[in-house]
Amino acid sequence: MRALGCVSDKQIINKICYDPNDSEMCEVLKPSLEEAMAFTDEEEALDYISKRGNGAQYKRETRISYAIKILESEFLPHISITPEGLYKKSYFVGYMVNRLI
Repeated sequence: MRALGCVSDKQIINKICYDPNDSEMCEVLKPSLEEAMAFTDEEEALDYISKRGNGAQYKRETRISYAIKILESEFLPHISITPEGLYKKSYFVGYMVNRLI
């Protein structure tokens, strides 16, 4: 979610849990948010994603731009393949997580 532009925990919770007073769902999400504390901003999340592929040998800026390109064009292409589509994709991922929980 951070790679899609949701940097704060509150933004992530708002995309997943439509009712902020739903304490049960917030408690279910708490361990995931705690584990993701290592990534405090969007660039760190994008760098982490790009290192998991074959991009570990490239410079950080190259890895980040590659991760953005992949998220824009290959990740959930039925929603959008434009840079503006990352916002829509974050809502869709939040919806999917909501339905899974």
